Amino acid sequence: MPAHLIRFGAFEVDQYGGELRKHGRRLRLSVQPFEILLLRLQRAGRVVTRVELRAKLWPTNTFVDFDHSVNAAINKLRETLGDSASKPRFIETVPGRGYRFIGPLKKPKLMIAVLPFENLNGDPEQDYFSDGLTEEMITHLGRLHPERLGTIARTSVMPYKKTNKRLEEIATELGVDYILEGSVRKSGQRLRVAAQLIDAADETHLCAESYDYHLSDILTLPNTVAEAIANQIELKLTPEKRELLVRLRTVAPGAHDAYLRGLYQLRKLSREGAEKAITHFEDATQKIPVMRWRTPAWRELILL
Repeated sequence: MPAHLIRFGAFEVDQYGGELRKHGRRLRLSVQPFEILLLRLQRAGRVVTRVELRAKLWPTNTFVDFDHSVNAAINKLRETLGDSASKPRFIETVPGRGYRFIGPLKKPKLMIAVLPFENLNGDPEQDYFSDGLTEEMITHLGRLHPERLGTIARTSVMPYKKTNKRLEEIATELGVDYILEGSVRKSGQRLRVAAQLIDAADETHLCAESYDYHLSDILTLPNTVAEAIANQIELKLTPEKRELLVRLRTVAPGAHDAYLRGLYQLRKLSREGAEKAITHFEDATQKIPVMRWRTPAWRELILL
């Protein structure tokens, strides 16, 4: 089941297509009732207040009879679902507060796409660093909670580098629930990275942070961002996973830089790129003596 589908009972909601279906048959439902249903599904088990509903559906229209409109939308939604206020199966009224979705959901694991980090240096020669950081973020998020969070592969997200497509369009094409986008600026041994997590369903920003690092501490950045994402989307991590996230890791800046340059050249899938990759990888091993013994193996594998 694609990530953008949510099922409960005999019903299925297509978040991106804007459809409610029963046993595969599309049901007629106007915009307001559908948006109310979707908002409750996305916050299943939690109360959605009437104030939140107004901000979502009628943010600027002061001429709407709000109470009447919400009541009419709720009644239409319950009628379509075959639900009732007195004995609710799906939508429960919380007196004085709002409404809550109480039905059991059938939804696959969440999916996230890490879009290529933007190189703010303006120098194409620095793309190796922003592309490398993108790949490291994909790897770290993929290990975070594989049973509950899936990541889109690097080969699928790189075509969106410098794209003009809207986030909604990208999310639909990739079938994801969340998008992580960011930028990186490198100056000497200092690094500034901005990252923001976006809910693909309504393009809201769940969190946006800027990080300043010395290059020797760059390996801690993916862990920091991954922890922030886990908190935002309420992933329950095991103690072992949380310990890995907070564990500090340092690296010789020159070794990491050479490694990223090597990966960038290797991704070109050309003989010339492979030769340059070997040079950069050998440079990296010279900066980390414990790795020097691996150099011949790298050369043989890259040139196959």
